Amino acid sequence: RTMDLVWQGIETRSARNVITASGSITLRELNFLKPEKLEMNFDLDLADTSLMLQLDRQYEGRLLISNASLKGDYLFLLAPESSSSDSSALAKQEIGPTLSAEIIAEEGTVYLPSAGVERNFYPLNLGLKTFIGRNVELVRGEHLLQARDLGSFQDMLSYFSLSLRERPEPLLIGGSLSRPTIAGKLIFDEGSLAVFGRTFLLIDKDTQRRYFAGRIDLLQDN
Repeated sequence: RTMDLVWQGIETRSARNVITASGSITLRELNFLKPEKLEMNFDLDLADTSLMLQLDRQYEGRLLISNASLKGDYLFLLAPESSSSDSSALAKQEIGPTLSAEIIAEEGTVYLPSAGVERNFYPLNLGLKTFIGRNVELVRGEHLLQARDLGSFQDMLSYFSLSLRERPEPLLIGGSLSRPTIAGKLIFDEGSLAVFGRTFLLIDKDTQRRYFAGRIDLLQDN
């Protein structure tokens, strides 16, 4: 069976995002006399699509998604008396389906939190290949701190805004939605960052040539 999911609102910049899924969702372990839990099996393939997103202080821009699927089991707890202990156990085990896809981010901004933020989501494992497309920025913080405001190591790098270079090699995003892992390499074209209240500029290779007077051996990727 095939179904279309339509996502439209503030988080999509009012764009109409359509996600088409085909496959099956199977219910298991449902006892109507004593409903304590509901186990669901997802076996879904998702059609290639383009999403416009505006997720507050997380990501704003376009995502091109291909070869996507959602497969695996997820356990919903229904009984209030068993929810506390079982929920904590499930949170540690991260029992849930796996979302796999190839993603291209373009015309967007990725926001990094200024401090460590712990988020608890429904268990969802990740197997994502994410490619950096055109015009993507990486941003942390909203303003520059003065030296007297630096109270922790995290505050030393109080702000940056960096343009990412398009790369054919993907970032590999694994782990889970609550505890993601990222492996790969980013190259910055240009931008600015603040350390101990001082601002530094990153410049691309073409601009570096003006400063190094033709010394090609001194040109470096950021």
